[in-house]
Amino acid sequence: MNHVLSNRDVRYGLLGKLSIGTWVGILILTGTYFRIRSGESAPEVDWLITAQISVCLIAAILGILMMRRHVDLGFGTKALLLYVVASLLSAVFSPYTKLVFGYWILLAGASLLTIGLVQQVKTQKALSQIENVWLLTISLLLLKDTATALLFPEIQEIHHISGPFRLGMGITHANTMGFLAALAFWISFKKEELKHSFFLWLPRLLFLFIIALSGSRVSMVCFAFGGVIRLWFQQGIQRENLNLWVAIPCFVVAAVVFAILALSLELPGATTAFNIFNRGQDIDTIMSLTKRTEIWSYAFRKVFDEPASLFFGHGYGISRLVLNEGSGGPDFYISHLHNSFIEIFFSLGLFGIVTFLALVIYSIKWLTQFNQLHKDLSTEFTLRAVSIVSMILLNSFMEITLASKIDPVMLLYFFYLVALDRRHYLKIVDQGWT
Repeated sequence: MNHVLSNRDVRYGLLGKLSIGTWVGILILTGTYFRIRSGESAPEVDWLITAQISVCLIAAILGILMMRRHVDLGFGTKALLLYVVASLLSAVFSPYTKLVFGYWILLAGASLLTIGLVQQVKTQKALSQIENVWLLTISLLLLKDTATALLFPEIQEIHHISGPFRLGMGITHANTMGFLAALAFWISFKKEELKHSFFLWLPRLLFLFIIALSGSRVSMVCFAFGGVIRLWFQQGIQRENLNLWVAIPCFVVAAVVFAILALSLELPGATTAFNIFNRGQDIDTIMSLTKRTEIWSYAFRKVFDEPASLFFGHGYGISRLVLNEGSGGPDFYISHLHNSFIEIFFSLGLFGIVTFLALVIYSIKWLTQFNQLHKDLSTEFTLRAVSIVSMILLNSFMEITLASKIDPVMLLYFFYLVALDRRHYLKIVDQGWT
């Protein structure tokens, strides 16, 4: 039998209120349009960077204070803390030590605060309220950025962005806005919390509008994938054994990823098979992966430049600077590596990629242990978690979703990661065992 969300009031003391406010501050400062600067050179400190670092330093202090009260840290939290350590170590051997250290402050502060917020919740209702804070904040930011893009279309020209209009270009980025809208859409299904949940279709229409106008194929695929995953597990809840229900979608994802890599690497027979499937349409036009494979091969060569870069990477958050210096690389500007796993291996080395894979594998428990988790936690929360985590991991194969400097997507992923550690306590509380 599913457990109903606790009806106990959720009250935050001064520390809790400050922490929630700071978490919202990080979402705002890293998730919306303030200004766009060229990424071709190392950024100079300005008011926005100063604000981001200041807020994240406060976040680190608040997170540590809350963690001292709740020292029962699970595997997900420990893996995240090791990932933060790996990011710091990458600064030691990086040619951009100060810049990497600045990015590390953002990561460490946001991570510690997220850990503290989740570790201090005492009911499932409180856990869902943190999720609600993310949803409300991102909804308002998306509305603001959408209005900015539509009212000031010349922004795209000011930033020398060619091609057809795409919502988000020159603001944050079309892919970023599209993916945030896709995540917000599936998080908004909260029928257990609202009596009239049909009102949520108003913001959902906005999210669909953003996804469509962003023209982001990755976001559209992830949006559809998140819906399929949610429906898949929702329909399978009544089954006694979900192993097959987990194995099939995992196999499908693995097959799709393999097909994409086979096409991009032009493996024998892959091109012919795909041409038959798409009736002769150009692979580059549909998949747009040719330049990415060139970037990936160059990045792997750079990883083995010296032992330090192999074990500790070139530095967290500065791949674009390292990849575009010197000669021997592609004859076009590389903004990032278009793959979170390769980006982390390049930036943090073996130590970083091992810790990152540990937390990724742990987060997949939302899928592999869904049958138990939806009994420990509320069914609706677990359905949201399984769809969001699946979308973020899928997106990570084509974007640096979990490898860039801190942003709302990473905060959301860390939230669900640490929530896995908290599930046992929440189960005991809701059953009245304390």
